[in-house]
Amino acid sequence: YMPPEQAAGKTALIGPAADIYALGAILYKLLTGHPPFQAPTTMEILKQVVDQEPVPPRRVNPRIPRDLETICLKCLQKEISRRFESADELVEELQRFQHGKPIRSRPISRWEHAWRWCRRNPLPAALAAGLCAAVILGVITATTLLNRARAEHRRFEQQQRTVEVLSGLVLRKTLDETDDWLRLF
Repeated sequence: YMPPEQAAGKTALIGPAADIYALGAILYKLLTGHPPFQAPTTMEILKQVVDQEPVPPRRVNPRIPRDLETICLKCLQKEISRRFESADELVEELQRFQHGKPIRSRPISRWEHAWRWCRRNPLPAALAAGLCAAVILGVITATTLLNRARAEHRRFEQQQRTVEVLSGLVLRKTLDETDDWLRLF
């Protein structure tokens, strides 16, 4: 569980970040069942620690939550500045994960943030979903009724035009017949 700076012989860089790396290696083993780096000899392991990235835990076990993998891999960063600054920061991040809150190590999308809020607050989420469904259903119903009313109005106008045309024809025919009748006298 030696950090890359120690494996590379840079002892002046060894400090709290080395402990964070070790905690990340322990977390990795707990999640996957084996250490982040394995090889037949110690020298090969040290070379891997310095030169290679660990296999992401989710590739070993897809059931590992993405956020927990992110926390673990942040602990195992090669660059000291990319690891957690303190054990307290690591603990805070693990507690955020444990309580279903967004972790700070990985920004999440708005959808994922909303989904987590829904899981933490099921009653307000269900009420909000019900309200949204009611609004959508109302809009669909109103649109359907409006379209039916418009179609009915178009049919009525068509009937009116038909009646006007027929009335005009009947009136013309009646006038023509009346003219014919009047000519007989």
